[in-house]
Amino acid sequence: MPLRSWIIAVALGLIASLGQAEEKATKPEGQAEQEQRPSQALPLPFPVEIIEDHAAADARQRGEEEARQREIADLAAQQGMNTAAQEMNVATQDMRDYAFYSTGLVGIGTVLLLITLWLTWQANRAAVAAVEVTRDIGMKQVRAYIGVKAMKCEWERPGDKLTLTLSVKNSGQTPAYGVSMRQTIAFGPKPLNESLSVMDDGLTNGGELGASHEYHWPYASQIVMSQELIDGIEKGTHAIWFSGLITYKDVWGKRRETRIRLSMGSAEQLRFKQMGADDEGNSAT
Repeated sequence: MPLRSWIIAVALGLIASLGQAEEKATKPEGQAEQEQRPSQALPLPFPVEIIEDHAAADARQRGEEEARQREIADLAAQQGMNTAAQEMNVATQDMRDYAFYSTGLVGIGTVLLLITLWLTWQANRAAVAAVEVTRDIGMKQVRAYIGVKAMKCEWERPGDKLTLTLSVKNSGQTPAYGVSMRQTIAFGPKPLNESLSVMDDGLTNGGELGASHEYHWPYASQIVMSQELIDGIEKGTHAIWFSGLITYKDVWGKRRETRIRLSMGSAEQLRFKQMGADDEGNSAT
């Protein structure tokens, strides 16, 4: 309350007190005693009007308006904080859901990646196998193959030693290197058995045999073409057997083998002086 209003209120109070004192002094004592008894009652209130100047009223209104604006601002801030907290809670729940979904997607992606790797590994294995098969087919198509073309037998008359000429051929498309042959020849009654004595066992070394080339191996055996042996071959009861092992290396340096077993045990073969291949004992690697 302004100072001017306080001064006016004090002055009015003093004037009222002075008036009451004057009335008490003019009355008689008896009346004064009678009037003193009810003096314990409270004085009657009187209205007091507080007069403010315009500047103080404006200042008070501004203060009240500022206080009201601050309350409104505080309330708005609290509501904003509550809204932000709710939004943060929703965002946290969304992040939790997203993390759960992301974890699931990562797991699915990992499984799919493992499946892809496994399929890739299978495809690589199949590709490597296909390459190996293709290479093997290509090697087989161009590698050297040495086989027997013919075996010619020679003797002039009964009692001469048997001379053989083995004709071999490289039917492949690349040369054969380090060609060599180890051979065994035997004769006796049919069928062939292990009790036959080995007449000769030697090692014949050859060199390189080019593609589609032939080589003739002369071989002087120790078998005597007696009349008894000749008659036995003509009758089909006896035969002469030749076994050989041809070894060589192909163009890739891999060791190869050709096993042969030939025989002369019929009148026709005796007439043409040639050996033919047996049903068993012939192979190539």
